[in-house]
Amino acid sequence: LGPNHATGTGFTQTKAYLYSIDNDTLEETGNDPDPYPADCALAWTGEYALALGGQLEDGSLSTYATVWDPSYATDFDLGHWYTSSENFLLEGRANPQAITLDNGKVLLIGGRRLVSSNTFDPDNIGTPLASCEVITPDPTFATATIRTGPMTYGRFAFGMVKLPDGRVLVVGGIGCKPCQPVVTISLQYVNELTSCEIYDPSLGYWSPISNTLDPHSYCTCGYDANTNRVYVVGGAQSKKVEYLDLNTMTWHYSIAELSNHSYRGCGSMVGHIEGDPVAY
Repeated sequence: LGPNHATGTGFTQTKAYLYSIDNDTLEETGNDPDPYPADCALAWTGEYALALGGQLEDGSLSTYATVWDPSYATDFDLGHWYTSSENFLLEGRANPQAITLDNGKVLLIGGRRLVSSNTFDPDNIGTPLASCEVITPDPTFATATIRTGPMTYGRFAFGMVKLPDGRVLVVGGIGCKPCQPVVTISLQYVNELTSCEIYDPSLGYWSPISNTLDPHSYCTCGYDANTNRVYVVGGAQSKKVEYLDLNTMTWHYSIAELSNHSYRGCGSMVGHIEGDPVAY
């Protein structure tokens, strides 16, 4: 689900796909979600896949949630997509991010409110959002979405990872405090952040931690259990690799550095090769 070319503008794609690691195959899920959102948040709960928010084909911001249930597979479809009523989400937002909490609920974070519905205008960046919502995954959408505490900074294009204790860390992104419009695409990097915050689901609010050494947006972010560190890799303007030592809660440069910028997060996770952390 998403824009149909590299600039991130244009029409939305109308297909969802399932990748099999075992078979190295990519298949359409069938029964595609309707409406089709671009720049939406995606989350997997272990039972359902969710597509939340984003921008609709007419350029408006989506307040729909769609849930994919693989248990309803048929000879023709790998599962079934269910769509909520409009305004199931409390706020329309493009480029939010979502993560499944330990209680099974999904945290919808940040994003941006667009200036207009013109999907072909690359300067239609809009206002970074600090607001967050909590969704209960359910194909019947029986439980209403609720607001939770906002971030200190409005932000999108940030790194995000769930920590071992169930809290959620966000890193960098494009944003501001207080929230205000980013007027052109060329100026979004003036608003690139070093700010980091942690969400505590038991309390429902965010707490700032120390800043990264470099600003990072459109970056890869992941937890490495072997070292008890969070690695942040690259970004739109950065080739740096940094890590947060969770024992001391301090940021450090890694000796590694990317050969190129990783705009739009070409990597998606941190893993290991012979004991060394790597981004894929």
